[in-house]
Amino acid sequence: YYILLLGDMLNSLNLIISFCLNSKLSRLFFALTMGLVLGLSSAALGWGFYAWFGLIPLMLLSKSSDSFKAALYECSLFLFAYNLTTLFWLQGLHPLTWQGFSEIESIALTNSAWLVASLFHSLLALPFVLVLKLFYQYRADQRSHELKILDILFIAFVWLVERPVSSR
Repeated sequence: YYILLLGDMLNSLNLIISFCLNSKLSRLFFALTMGLVLGLSSAALGWGFYAWFGLIPLMLLSKSSDSFKAALYECSLFLFAYNLTTLFWLQGLHPLTWQGFSEIESIALTNSAWLVASLFHSLLALPFVLVLKLFYQYRADQRSHELKILDILFIAFVWLVERPVSSR
């Protein structure tokens, strides 16, 4: 009974993912939403379990994209949404009036720091996306929505090698 239930759940999940990846607008919404949800796994909201499989939507976006340009655009949106969520704590720096800034300057400074740091950290992960897209581009398998265990192990290895030493 449980095996049949698990099979039905996997079929339903496959249909949902196929629907989310079938048009340009739904792909952008998927990238934005999944980046935000992955970012919530870093906060103290009890979603830490999602970090174990939170990069799978990024892999799906990269694998199923039509071109390198589309992969970079969609994955950049995913990474930017993720970093905006995880670096939201920078908003806690406001107010900076104790540093001599006015209220408006403090808001502008903290928002700028938040956006620039999010953009910078998103750009740091783009080489991983390029390697991921190259990996999928030169494989013979035409299924764009399935990952094999060797794919996941290779991707985890590339992710580990690509990350800067300071973040380990």
